[in-house]
Amino acid sequence: MSSPDEVVNKIIETLQADTTLNGVGTWSAVNGIVPGKSLSITAGCDGEDYEPYTQDKDQCTAHITVYIALDNRSLPSAERKPGEERLAQGDRAIRRLAHIVRASLVENRKLGGVINDSFPRKIEYLATEDLADLHIAAIHLDADFFVERSRPKSVPTVAQIVLDVKPA
Repeated sequence: MSSPDEVVNKIIETLQADTTLNGVGTWSAVNGIVPGKSLSITAGCDGEDYEPYTQDKDQCTAHITVYIALDNRSLPSAERKPGEERLAQGDRAIRRLAHIVRASLVENRKLGGVINDSFPRKIEYLATEDLADLHIAAIHLDADFFVERSRPKSVPTVAQIVLDVKPA
Protein backbone atom coordinates (compact mmCIF):
# COMPACT_ATOMS: atom_id res chain seq x y z
CA MET A 1 0.00 0.00 0.00
CA SER A 2 1.27 3.42 -0.96
CA SER A 3 0.26 7.01 -0.42
CA PRO A 4 0.62 10.09 -2.63
CA ASP A 5 3.43 11.35 -0.37
CA GLU A 6 5.34 8.08 -0.79
CA VAL A 7 4.87 8.29 -4.57
CA VAL A 8 6.12 11.89 -4.75
CA ASN A 9 9.16 11.07 -2.59
CA LYS A 10 9.94 8.01 -4.72
CA ILE A 11 9.70 10.09 -7.91
CA ILE A 12 12.23 12.57 -6.51
CA GLU A 13 14.48 9.70 -5.36
CA THR A 14 14.24 8.01 -8.79
CA LEU A 15 15.05 11.18 -10.69
CA GLN A 16 17.96 11.99 -8.33
CA ALA A 17 19.42 8.56 -9.12
CA ASP A 18 19.32 9.29 -12.87
CA THR A 19 22.89 10.28 -13.79
CA THR A 20 21.70 12.37 -16.74
CA LEU A 21 20.16 14.77 -14.20
CA ASN A 22 23.31 15.29 -12.12
CA GLY A 23 23.30 19.06 -12.78
CA VAL A 24 20.04 19.70 -10.91
CA GLY A 25 20.73 22.08 -8.03
CA THR A 26 17.44 22.01 -6.12
CA TRP A 27 15.12 19.03 -5.48
CA SER A 28 11.84 19.53 -3.63
CA ALA A 29 8.80 17.43 -2.83
CA VAL A 30 6.27 20.26 -3.08
CA ASN A 31 3.28 20.90 -5.30
CA GLY A 32 4.55 23.92 -7.18
CA ILE A 33 7.58 25.57 -8.67
CA VAL A 34 10.56 26.27 -6.43
CA PRO A 35 13.06 28.07 -8.65
CA GLY A 36 16.65 27.48 -7.66
CA LYS A 37 19.78 29.38 -8.61
CA SER A 38 20.05 27.34 -11.79
CA LEU A 39 18.05 24.18 -12.39
CA SER A 40 15.40 22.81 -10.04
CA ILE A 41 12.98 19.90 -10.06
CA THR A 42 9.95 19.65 -7.81
CA ALA A 43 7.15 17.09 -7.63
CA GLY A 44 3.77 17.24 -5.94
CA CYS A 45 0.33 15.67 -5.94
CA ASP A 46 -2.43 17.71 -7.61
CA GLY A 47 -5.26 15.35 -6.62
CA GLU A 48 -6.43 11.77 -6.24
CA ASP A 49 -9.19 9.71 -7.87
CA TYR A 50 -10.53 6.49 -6.32
CA GLU A 51 -12.30 3.49 -7.81
CA PRO A 52 -13.54 0.46 -5.85
CA TYR A 53 -11.33 -2.58 -6.40
CA THR A 54 -12.25 -5.18 -3.79
CA GLN A 55 -14.28 -5.07 -0.57
CA ASP A 56 -11.12 -4.04 1.32
CA LYS A 57 -9.13 -2.03 -1.22
CA ASP A 58 -9.61 0.87 -3.62
CA GLN A 59 -7.49 1.78 -6.59
CA CYS A 60 -6.07 5.28 -6.30
CA THR A 61 -4.84 7.32 -9.24
CA ALA A 62 -2.66 10.12 -7.93
CA HIS A 63 -2.20 13.02 -10.33
CA ILE A 64 1.41 14.10 -9.91
CA THR A 65 3.09 17.08 -11.53
CA VAL A 66 6.87 17.24 -11.89
CA TYR A 67 8.09 20.79 -12.48
CA ILE A 68 11.44 21.60 -14.03
CA ALA A 69 12.62 25.21 -13.77
CA LEU A 70 15.70 26.53 -15.55
CA ASP A 71 16.96 30.06 -14.99
CA ASN A 72 19.02 31.37 -17.92
CA ARG A 73 20.61 34.00 -15.68
CA SER A 74 22.55 31.25 -13.95
CA LEU A 75 24.49 30.30 -17.08
CA PRO A 76 28.18 31.24 -17.10
CA SER A 77 28.72 34.48 -19.04
CA ALA A 78 30.54 32.57 -21.81
CA GLU A 79 27.39 30.50 -22.43
CA ARG A 80 24.91 33.37 -22.25
CA LYS A 81 23.56 34.55 -25.55
CA PRO A 82 22.04 37.99 -26.10
CA GLY A 83 18.28 38.70 -25.88
CA GLU A 84 15.97 36.52 -27.95
CA GLU A 85 18.76 34.07 -28.77
CA ARG A 86 19.21 33.46 -25.04
CA LEU A 87 15.48 32.90 -24.56
CA ALA A 88 15.37 30.46 -27.48
CA GLN A 89 18.35 28.65 -25.97
CA GLY A 90 16.44 28.32 -22.69
CA ASP A 91 13.34 27.07 -24.50
CA ARG A 92 15.35 24.35 -26.26
CA ALA A 93 17.08 23.37 -23.02
CA ILE A 94 13.83 23.05 -21.03
CA ARG A 95 12.31 20.86 -23.75
CA ARG A 96 15.35 18.56 -23.74
CA LEU A 97 15.26 18.35 -19.94
CA ALA A 98 11.52 17.60 -19.95
CA HIS A 99 12.05 14.70 -22.34
CA ILE A 100 14.92 13.35 -20.21
CA VAL A 101 12.68 13.42 -17.11
CA ARG A 102 9.78 11.85 -19.01
CA ALA A 103 12.05 9.05 -20.29
CA SER A 104 13.30 8.39 -16.76
CA LEU A 105 9.72 8.18 -15.47
CA VAL A 106 8.73 5.81 -18.29
CA GLU A 107 11.76 3.59 -17.62
CA ASN A 108 10.87 3.49 -13.91
CA ARG A 109 7.10 3.38 -14.31
CA LYS A 110 6.52 1.20 -11.21
CA LEU A 111 8.93 3.25 -9.09
CA GLY A 112 10.68 0.18 -7.76
CA GLY A 113 7.42 -1.52 -6.77
CA VAL A 114 5.97 1.39 -4.79
CA ILE A 115 3.09 1.65 -7.27
CA ASN A 116 1.28 -0.65 -9.71
CA ASP A 117 1.93 1.52 -12.74
CA SER A 118 2.30 5.10 -13.95
CA PHE A 119 2.22 7.04 -17.15
CA PRO A 120 3.54 10.55 -17.89
CA ARG A 121 0.61 11.71 -20.00
CA LYS A 122 1.47 15.31 -20.81
CA ILE A 123 4.31 17.83 -20.94
CA GLU A 124 3.37 21.46 -20.66
CA TYR A 125 5.73 24.41 -21.18
CA LEU A 126 5.00 27.47 -19.09
CA ALA A 127 6.17 31.03 -19.62
CA THR A 128 6.36 33.90 -17.20
CA GLU A 129 6.20 37.45 -18.46
CA ASP A 130 7.85 38.87 -15.36
CA LEU A 131 10.78 36.45 -15.50
CA ALA A 132 11.50 35.83 -19.18
CA ASP A 133 14.73 34.04 -18.28
CA LEU A 134 12.84 31.43 -16.23
CA HIS A 135 11.87 28.43 -18.37
CA ILE A 136 9.43 25.93 -16.88
CA ALA A 137 8.16 22.51 -17.93
CA ALA A 138 5.39 20.61 -16.14
CA ILE A 139 5.17 16.85 -16.62
CA HIS A 140 1.80 15.43 -15.64
CA LEU A 141 1.95 11.84 -14.45
CA ASP A 142 -0.82 9.48 -13.32
CA ALA A 143 0.32 6.97 -10.70
CA ASP A 144 -1.89 3.98 -9.84
CA PHE A 145 -1.73 2.10 -6.55
CA PHE A 146 -4.01 0.40 -4.04
CA VAL A 147 -5.14 1.77 -0.69
CA GLU A 148 -7.08 0.30 2.20
CA ARG A 149 -10.73 1.22 2.05
CA SER A 150 -11.24 1.41 5.80
CA ARG A 151 -9.52 3.61 8.32
CA PRO A 152 -6.32 2.14 9.76
CA LYS A 153 -6.59 0.74 13.30
CA SER A 154 -4.08 3.31 14.53
CA VAL A 155 -5.02 6.81 13.41
CA PRO A 156 -2.83 9.79 14.37
CA THR A 157 -4.41 12.83 16.01
CA VAL A 158 -4.37 16.23 14.34
CA ALA A 159 -1.64 17.34 16.76
CA GLN A 160 0.55 14.39 15.75
CA ILE A 161 0.05 15.14 12.06
CA VAL A 162 0.96 18.81 12.49
CA LEU A 163 4.08 17.89 14.45
CA ASP A 164 5.05 15.31 11.84
CA VAL A 165 5.14 17.87 9.00
CA LYS A 166 8.74 18.92 8.47
CA PRO A 167 9.34 22.56 7.55
CA ALA A 168 11.01 23.08 4.18
